[in-house]
Amino acid sequence: MCRTEEPLSVGFVLLHRFTLLPFAAFVDCLRLAADVGDRSRQVRCHWTFMSSASESVLSSSGAAISPCERFRDPAEFDYLVVVGGVLKFRGYDICARLPGSRMTAWDMARLSGIGAGVPGEILRNPGCRRR
Repeated sequence: MCRTEEPLSVGFVLLHRFTLLPFAAFVDCLRLAADVGDRSRQVRCHWTFMSSASESVLSSSGAAISPCERFRDPAEFDYLVVVGGVLKFRGYDICARLPGSRMTAWDMARLSGIGAGVPGEILRNPGCRRR
């Protein structure tokens, strides 16, 4: 799809103890592509960091990402990226931490996962594919 007027929008869902390196690399690529002249403005692309409680979220290294907004409707974003991390926490339901109670097939097509275990958990868990 060719986008000429609206900037690309990406929502990041940060899970507790997410892996910082893949997250930082992804965001930095967006930052560099979003503007010219290394001004780091969100012109061609904008992104939002979200968590279930709209609080800062700790990475596996202890660094916190703040501010985080409370989950928004997935339809507000072109892409939704779930950022996972420490395998010790894989037992909890990742899909329960996604924005909205139901994700349509279109939402699922625009869903991505980075970090330990997230892509597989999303694809295997029927709770993520409710419609």
